[in-house]
Amino acid sequence: MNLAAPKTSAAWRDIWLAKLVNSCVANELKPPTTAGFVDFIGRFLELHSCHPAKIPLEAVSAFPVQNSKSEKQAKFCRDALLFFYENVAPSEDHINILRDRKIPPVIPPFDKNALIDQLTEELKVRNYSKRTVDNYCSNAAGYLAWLASVPAAGDCGKIKEYLLLLREKKYAPRTINLVAASLHFFYENVVKLPYEIKDVPRMKTGRALPKVYSQEDVGNIINVVKNNKHRLILMLAYGCGLRLSELQNLRPADFEFDRNLINIRHAKGNKDRVVMLDDVLKNDLKIFLKNGKGKTWVFEGAYPGLF
Repeated sequence: MNLAAPKTSAAWRDIWLAKLVNSCVANELKPPTTAGFVDFIGRFLELHSCHPAKIPLEAVSAFPVQNSKSEKQAKFCRDALLFFYENVAPSEDHINILRDRKIPPVIPPFDKNALIDQLTEELKVRNYSKRTVDNYCSNAAGYLAWLASVPAAGDCGKIKEYLLLLREKKYAPRTINLVAASLHFFYENVVKLPYEIKDVPRMKTGRALPKVYSQEDVGNIINVVKNNKHRLILMLAYGCGLRLSELQNLRPADFEFDRNLINIRHAKGNKDRVVMLDDVLKNDLKIFLKNGKGKTWVFEGAYPGLF
């Protein structure tokens, strides 16, 4: 057979497919099998513009998996190629590579957004904070984009590889541990494979000493602020040890001026706590609230009722 055949055109491809049909009939293949062989070989020949015996071996080997939705379908496609190269366009090299190569598992398509939606639901039903929901979902989405396959059994090594990649990118150990916690929840509650993450170690974070301002430094910072509301926010943050989110969520009813107490609602971990209120701050707060500031929240933005 002349291997220097012209480039594959629709007419040229039809000639090969006609030969394939004749070989199927001669070998008494069933009509559904013949139709399936013709479909796969037709798609295969469309990808190449040379004689079938000159098509690269790796392209022939990869075609069954790349063009199939299941392992069963990939094996059928390989059988079609084997039949084609044995009976229509004989080539020992192509026959050998198709026989020797095992069909790897076919990765089914999956919807990453659906997995993230399921993760969101699992977090919300457990009453996790919005910040935790956002962090966990963002971390899981980043991992799935890198993984590019369906999360499954045997992913422990991949999870470690991903965390090491983050470290190489100079992510802080605390950030990487948050990613690990996100994936732990994801595999345990969404993928339902908790054992895939249990052996993944956490990174040592160390403990840096916090920078502590002197009383004079704090006084200078507060005194330089001229806006009364902003000055009061700084005084509360420093004098009562409040977090930013706790300052945002303060309501006028949270203050017990007669007992010098502030009730902090839904603080970190969604827990309530009580802090002492200094006499100086108490007087400033009373004046601030008496002047009509803070209808819904103590510290509102330009529009009443909003931060």
